[in-house]
Amino acid sequence: MNIYTYSGNIEHLKAFDKDYQLKSMYTPPINNQRRPLKKISERICRFCGKKSDATTFKSKPHIISRLFGNNSGVSDYECDKCNNHFSGFESDMANFLGLNRSVNALGAQTPPTFKSYDGNIVAKKNSFNGFHGIDIESNKQGVIKKN
Repeated sequence: MNIYTYSGNIEHLKAFDKDYQLKSMYTPPINNQRRPLKKISERICRFCGKKSDATTFKSKPHIISRLFGNNSGVSDYECDKCNNHFSGFESDMANFLGLNRSVNALGAQTPPTFKSYDGNIVAKKNSFNGFHGIDIESNKQGVIKKN
């Protein structure tokens, strides 16, 4: 497998490769068909290591977050408790990506509208005379200035 990166990341990748072994690789299907899942009785959580007799596997956690446009890859190796725990990080990631998520859409059918933490700025992807762009508005005077 070839990995392409910036020269500044090479030492980090070497350290990562030394400490971790590739167990499997996931490629989302083109037609959004989900792969068959293991029976609940055969599942083991990859995070806490618990089996189905010690935890539950009722939710359908995504292998790659829906935040990035994945609608088909569902995990059968993440228990409900760990899924609930890590879902909080997804909200933080969405907040971190902010406007970038709205502009790039990341696989979403309809790009999400970005709202600043204080609600003063709203931005969304829009079309202007056939060209794609970003519509940015503010409900507060002086926040956005046009040159």
